[in-house]
Amino acid sequence: MELAEKSKGELSTATISKAETDPSYNPKLTTFIKFYKIMDISFEEIVATLEGTADDK
Repeated sequence: MELAEKSKGELSTATISKAETDPSYNPKLTTFIKFYKIMDISFEEIVATLEGTADDK
């Protein structure tokens, strides 16, 4: 719900739920950018996560 509130209507709760629960979810680039903008995470950390090189915190 927090992401839905932060997105201010940019992302639907259904989209957020799918991203959180479906490991095969592959959003469009525009949706990915919307997620990136509302999350408190650096671009470098996202890239590291996608590449599988992120440090476990």
